Amino acid sequence: MNYGIDTSTANIAVKYKTYDYNDDGLIINTYYHHEMWSFDAIAEVLNGKVELINGEELK
Repeated sequence: MNYGIDTSTANIAVKYKTYDYNDDGLIINTYYHHEMWSFDAIAEVLNGKVELINGEELK
């Protein structure tokens, strides 16, 4: 069924953090990311590793 909704365009704001760790496993740097992602990209990332450019999944 097609409702006419474009789920491939990056129009959802996503904020997340990544970290660098030292040899003891302690956090030494925190990076904050603010990006726009598509619904399709979010669904794929929740199901496993995926490559994105500008919030859209690489095919």
